[in-house]
Amino acid sequence: PIPVAAPRNGLGANVQAGYLIPRARVEIAGRYSLIRGLGDDTGLGDANELTIGAGYYIARHPYKIQLDYSRPWNDAIDDGTHRFRVQLQVAL
Repeated sequence: PIPVAAPRNGLGANVQAGYLIPRARVEIAGRYSLIRGLGDDTGLGDANELTIGAGYYIARHPYKIQLDYSRPWNDAIDDGTHRFRVQLQVAL
């Protein structure tokens, strides 16, 4: 028999803001995301994530390096984990 899993019913939201510092080619940004399960019979748990980051545009928009720090957690922010990310963007 195939096991039956609870449906993944829920809602999610993402709020993001950023600011490109004039003539410095540096951008700072922040983001908050959340997921909330709906009802008692859902396989989707509550989740939150807070992210702050900075980006440097090496040569306008096609070449950028970005560094950010995220804090994902479920119930309490003190119980979350730490995540660092570095990304190099090259577009042709």
